[in-house]
Amino acid sequence: MRITLLLIVMCLITIAFPQEKTFVLTSDYNGSQLKMLGTNYLIIPIKSKKIKKIKIGIIDVGITKHPNLNIINLSNSWSEEIGHGSIVSAIIGAKPTKANKYKGLIPGIQMYSYNLEENFTAEKLINGIKAMLKKDVDVISLSVSTKKYNQELKDTIEYAISQNIVFVASAGNSGLEQELYPASYKIPGIISVGSLDNHYNISSYSTFNKNIDLFFPGEDILSIGEGENQISSYSGSSVAVPFITSIVALTKAMYPNLPSSEITKYLYEHTETYMAHWKNTDRLVRILELDQLFKE
Repeated sequence: MRITLLLIVMCLITIAFPQEKTFVLTSDYNGSQLKMLGTNYLIIPIKSKKIKKIKIGIIDVGITKHPNLNIINLSNSWSEEIGHGSIVSAIIGAKPTKANKYKGLIPGIQMYSYNLEENFTAEKLINGIKAMLKKDVDVISLSVSTKKYNQELKDTIEYAISQNIVFVASAGNSGLEQELYPASYKIPGIISVGSLDNHYNISSYSTFNKNIDLFFPGEDILSIGEGENQISSYSGSSVAVPFITSIVALTKAMYPNLPSSEITKYLYEHTETYMAHWKNTDRLVRILELDQLFKE
């Protein structure tokens, strides 16, 4: 089955369009992950000014200031050290500087952040979503999770989705078959993301459950490091999330009038499935067909 998948991946074609009509999603630093889905880069048929209208929200822990990050912080505090949220933000939209040449998938895209403490509560997560609603963001990255089901949090997410926000949430890194939230809320408009290893199997640390919508390579992902000039490697379903977040942002730029629930449906319709190994079992996973996703 792995051979079949490799043949499928090799057949994916990168799309090219006239320069004046394109915006380019590139990754100088995470090309191997994009190669796993058949491309080094994507050239999509929209004008660059459309992507500049897209706003991405990052609700996470460990968000700090960094010269490569152009982030508007909606919370009252920054973290003192590079943490989870800064790593995720950089994968999405870091711009290269003299201090650090690292750049993200959509360099310079408008990002808003809401910094959480490590022991965050559902109330703090709700406050972050409400802050993003006030800024009219298009997609929210949630690389955090909790075991606790919270109805108020679910209701807040449902309301945000009704306001045309898409959520991209980490399935978790427990290495167990369990439901973690908010990724496991069964709501059209939330995309739950699991991690693949470099052999197209489910990462051993990735949480697995029937609610996971998409898997994406999540091992050896490069992002900014502790020092301003450092680049470091990370693994986890949480660093698979910014790839899907970026793809959702581009999809919303192409189809600005498509409701959030339809965005998730559109992505789902442009996928391939196969059986992958996890914990000595075979599990069905779904990955994006990137060559089909951005056709006119």
